[in-house]
Amino acid sequence: CVCVCVFSPIEILFPHETNEKKNTRDYTVHPGTAYTFTVVPLYKRDKLLVEGSGPGQAARVTIQIATEALHDPASKHDVIFNRGVAGSQAYAKKFANKPPADVPGGEAFKWLGRGLDDALFAFFAEASGPEWALRGAVYEFKHIPVLQALRAAHERGADVRVVYDAKAKGPVVESDPAIAQAGVGHLMLRREHSTGIAHNKFFVLLRGGKAVAVLTGSVNMTESGIYGQSNLLHVVRDAAIAQKYLEFWTELAQDPKTALLRKWCCSATPEPASLDVLRQAAGQGEHLQAVFSPRSSDSMLQYYAQLLHAAGAASCLTAAFGVNTLLAAELAGAQRPAFVLLEKPGRTFGVFASNPRVHVAIGTILDKAMHDGQKRFSEHLARQAVPKAGGVVPPTGAAAGSASDVDAAAAELQQLTTHDDGDSDGDGDGNGKAAWAAGRGSLAGWHCFWQEEVLSGLNEHVQFLHTKFLLVDPLSDQPVLVSGSGNFSTASVKNNDENMLIVVGNTRVADIYFTEFLRLHDHWRFRQQLREQHFVKWTARTADPHSEFSPYLCPDDSWTRSYFQDGTRHNQEMKLFA
Repeated sequence: CVCVCVFSPIEILFPHETNEKKNTRDYTVHPGTAYTFTVVPLYKRDKLLVEGSGPGQAARVTIQIATEALHDPASKHDVIFNRGVAGSQAYAKKFANKPPADVPGGEAFKWLGRGLDDALFAFFAEASGPEWALRGAVYEFKHIPVLQALRAAHERGADVRVVYDAKAKGPVVESDPAIAQAGVGHLMLRREHSTGIAHNKFFVLLRGGKAVAVLTGSVNMTESGIYGQSNLLHVVRDAAIAQKYLEFWTELAQDPKTALLRKWCCSATPEPASLDVLRQAAGQGEHLQAVFSPRSSDSMLQYYAQLLHAAGAASCLTAAFGVNTLLAAELAGAQRPAFVLLEKPGRTFGVFASNPRVHVAIGTILDKAMHDGQKRFSEHLARQAVPKAGGVVPPTGAAAGSASDVDAAAAELQQLTTHDDGDSDGDGDGNGKAAWAAGRGSLAGWHCFWQEEVLSGLNEHVQFLHTKFLLVDPLSDQPVLVSGSGNFSTASVKNNDENMLIVVGNTRVADIYFTEFLRLHDHWRFRQQLREQHFVKWTARTADPHSEFSPYLCPDDSWTRSYFQDGTRHNQEMKLFA
């Protein structure tokens, strides 16, 4: 039996167990930093786990990894994701699940923003004088600090103009009072004549009358957009792309009717060429292309479905409001791993959910019901753990042990138990085994696998996911990214004011998006699985260490079988990341 342990220099603390200290494992990594990871195979010897040294036993392997800086001066792109997981173990431990506004010093907001707010304000700050200008197009527009930052740019002499959704009964109901409060009404242009919603979220930076950069992404200019649900900013410092966005803004500023804007969008940003042609255009570099809406048909949705179909290794899709029927049909027939993030299942979920190659994670938290369920389950394990001469015996119907038996068995039971807390939120909470150590000395501590999680209260409608992007072959030399304001829906293509950016061949950009995608996918998938499994049902099948979600380490190598069986999730992921 082999157990593989990974040791890293990242801050991992095991304080002495006193009332004044808590067990903490912080797996946070920092930008622009070199790390050394050591993979150590451990072998069972005399009921102990020891590092291998004998014939046929693997030796430790050391891996050097350097993280990238948040801002790369040599790159055209800066991509910043907020935390997006207020409902997490890290938030519960750091801030005791208090509302962000109740945490002193703005620390909770800083943690939730994760630099996204700083990046937004820094972009505005570049408009430092009369030679600069900012042109914006936004949907929800009520976060006072954003409005104040735009006013500050204006007061520095920059020319600032923003088009915002002003249709009756829309976000204007809250945007107008915020605009008045910030005193920026004279900088605003009302968008009132669109058939759909004016759903853009972009700003163009100009210098000397020429567009030099564009900031786009999924972020509404609200507290919930910046600090609540998952969102991103994508800054592109490319004059040609920035100019294209400026031309779009110029059309929007005239508040055209949707029929006229459709004609302009289709003419100014025609449907992209096939994926092969785009990759040829990228060559050894990158290809950038903007696509604006509203459009005369849903042909762009068909194009996105074709991108999914063309995936050679894998694809990733975020769909906050469900998956469009065209994309759902493509996922249903996917022959390569397709990873999907959802706010909620949506009406087409059943179309693709049964495809074993489609790996879905839906936003959720370890709420009170789940927390109470795992508490009952862990107390069941604790009371069933009875010390024997050969070590702790897993619960297989033996008589329940006393509280002292539980305490005596704790150390050995910890060795038999593995629980990854799944908190891949960027600030990490370590491995759930720490809960066993924290619980030694009292039965009450045995329910400390995970803490109850609550949402931040910042989001009224979209609780978890608000990004809108599609990734194709993210680990290849020519990955494809589609990212912007549109939700891959018929309305976003045909009726709404939207912008989407296509990036082909930029591996750095794809790495950032893919890493953030997997962070959220793992975070929610873990919680989703717990919800599906139901803690209350675990007690009936924990005697079998081979069962899914058993709390016991498998005593043989049968746990590896799914990694080498074609078609399983483990096998697909192993091939993808190999």
